[in-house]
Amino acid sequence: MNLYKFLRNIDKYISIICLAILIILTIFMVITRYFFSYTVTGLSEYAVYMLLWIVFFAVPYVSRSEEGHINAELFHSMSSPKIKSITTIIFNSISVIVFGISTISILSNILSNMYTITQNIDMPYPIFLLPMFLGFLLTTIEYVVILYRSIRKRNS
Repeated sequence: MNLYKFLRNIDKYISIICLAILIILTIFMVITRYFFSYTVTGLSEYAVYMLLWIVFFAVPYVSRSEEGHINAELFHSMSSPKIKSITTIIFNSISVIVFGISTISILSNILSNMYTITQNIDMPYPIFLLPMFLGFLLTTIEYVVILYRSIRKRNS
């Protein structure tokens, strides 16, 4: 596997690793709780944190996947190629704007809470928000690439 392909799918690999950690944490919590009547404090919060990584890193991967992407397929199948092209560009432009604003908003939140920690697991707030920021940043970049390709495809 070449480096470009690996970096292009880094979001998928991070999601897979986090899913494996989440499964291990969940199994460990079940075993310790039901067989030893012992609960590890804060472990469920770390499981939720892994879920955040999975969700926010899966978004850019799903965005570039033609099969997994939610779109108005019924509308597209009934419209002409010109209308399809225009609506694709509009949708991708809106996606760049929405995910870009979300990325900036989360970055602003991280910077304004730089020295705050979460209540239950005493995790620094910027680290807690890191998966959201990186996920939205990668999704914004993904939609910029998709928008560029759809504009280039329309012009050719």
